Amino acid sequence: MRKVKKADEIKIKNIPANVERFKNGSASKKSIEEFKKLDRQLQNLTRTEGGIDPMTFMEKVYAFVDSYMDRDVYKFTECAKGCAYCCRLYTSVSGLEAAYMLEKTKHLKDIAFTRIDSEAQATQNENDEYCPFLNTSTGTCRAYSSRPLNCRVFASIDGWKECVDLNNSHNMHSWSSNEMLAHIRDNINEITASSGLVVEADIRDWFSKK
Repeated sequence: MRKVKKADEIKIKNIPANVERFKNGSASKKSIEEFKKLDRQLQNLTRTEGGIDPMTFMEKVYAFVDSYMDRDVYKFTECAKGCAYCCRLYTSVSGLEAAYMLEKTKHLKDIAFTRIDSEAQATQNENDEYCPFLNTSTGTCRAYSSRPLNCRVFASIDGWKECVDLNNSHNMHSWSSNEMLAHIRDNINEITASSGLVVEADIRDWFSKK
């Protein structure tokens, strides 16, 4: 599904150069400095009495990730508002992220939440269903500000046409694109596990249309 308005279209000219750039690491010096600052803040909060508040943790992590993507990634991709081919992909969401999304999207009365108590309940979205938060009329996300890490860091590096076929193997930016994002994902999973929550389940396992 692609319903990008003309004003929102993004055309990238030198795709081969961008692909090579991301193979060599995508984080700028500024982003690395911000990440180190974030890591120190999170460590200090973790050491406080009672530990870090999970919601505070998610707010800080997402703010950094958004800053990084705006600075170092989006200007090199054709990902645009209204392009939703990736919204059919399996999207791993931790219990911590699901709880955050539930808190931030409780105003959406047509969305139902299912508590997943075991990873045995998790599925792989084998039918390639669109995410329940997708507005199919506009191709936009109704939970954009609270979307999980996998959505925040995902981007096509070699053009949106490569995304039409879900089975097409192409160059994508994700949490595994650099050690910085991998470290953040590990932290999310660690706090999730220590909270007794399921570490990984598809977003459609947690949320569905009523």
